Amino acid sequence: MATFGNINVAKNDITGKFIKSDPPNKLYSDNYDKIFSKKTPVEWAESIDVEIEAKDEEKISYKQFLLDYDIEVD
Repeated sequence: MATFGNINVAKNDITGKFIKSDPPNKLYSDNYDKIFSKKTPVEWAESIDVEIEAKDEEKISYKQFLLDYDIEVD
């Protein structure tokens, strides 16, 4: 991927066409950790201000946390 000014450009390996996109914005940066990081259930609960009863210290993804504890977010 190459960056030209404020535009990111990448080449599709299959079609050979170029793909242009805007650079990451603040919303992307703020949610990056939710997508890729892993935390304990208690840490996830604290980050979204919900109370849970959990003793598990295994680190899990945000998506798995929502599924395991049946939490719905807006």
